[in-house]
Amino acid sequence: MGISRIIFSGVLLLIAHTASFAVTDVTDANVCNKYSATRARLSRIYDEYSSLPKKTENAEKLYLLYRQLEQAAKAAQTLYPSDYNSNPAQYVEISECLWDAKFQEMGLFIGHYSDRLEYSEKLMAEAHQLNPYSKYRNYTLYTEIHGKSGTDFFGFPDVDKAQSYLKEFPSGPYATKVTAILAGFYHDLFAALRTIEAEPNVEERNETYSCYDEYIAKHPEVAKQEHARKLGILYFEKVIAATPLKDVKRAMYLDELETLKHGKTDNIVNVCGD
Repeated sequence: MGISRIIFSGVLLLIAHTASFAVTDVTDANVCNKYSATRARLSRIYDEYSSLPKKTENAEKLYLLYRQLEQAAKAAQTLYPSDYNSNPAQYVEISECLWDAKFQEMGLFIGHYSDRLEYSEKLMAEAHQLNPYSKYRNYTLYTEIHGKSGTDFFGFPDVDKAQSYLKEFPSGPYATKVTAILAGFYHDLFAALRTIEAEPNVEERNETYSCYDEYIAKHPEVAKQEHARKLGILYFEKVIAATPLKDVKRAMYLDELETLKHGKTDNIVNVCGD
């Protein structure tokens, strides 16, 4: 189920928490020396971000700054051991060395379950808000799918926005990812409908399904078990066709496709209120 969250709805099981890490003694400072260059790189990006006027004409600069941040964050993630379970304390130690509270302003955070530095599309979302029609629109438009936060870590996806992205950019840089989001959504909708139809009294259901109630009211023509199942199958087939054979996600997509074909899934991936 944890992997399903990552693949299907774009919602990671990495709940951000406010980090309050600090190097407190000489030993810790010595341990952190090996990570100082990476932390300094993140700090330089923050300085540029904080000093950049948030004006329409700076939207493209802000987008490019997001790409710098993305590269820096990915580089930082390579500093962690490959196996979290074998040494979780080292993950915490590295994160303490890398972290600065100001980095939250750029959309960085320490994963609650991963204990490592993570990043969101916050800066790209801000660039889109400054100028939604910049030359990087085929990238920044993606952030509309997840609302004002512009991040795919949390929240219920805007299905209409996702479909609009694919209509405007069918071969865009996020086309496969958006297709996976839609596949996951209809997978979830099918599972939600099974539960909702079994318990039609809204007051008897918990908040897990509240966001589906809203979608169902808005799209009654789609909100039928069989229709949702067929759409899930359609989008899974598309994302599987676009996913390389060696990509580990492909096997997961195939597995979910089979569960939909047999109409057996009850696994809600993107629960409301996450």
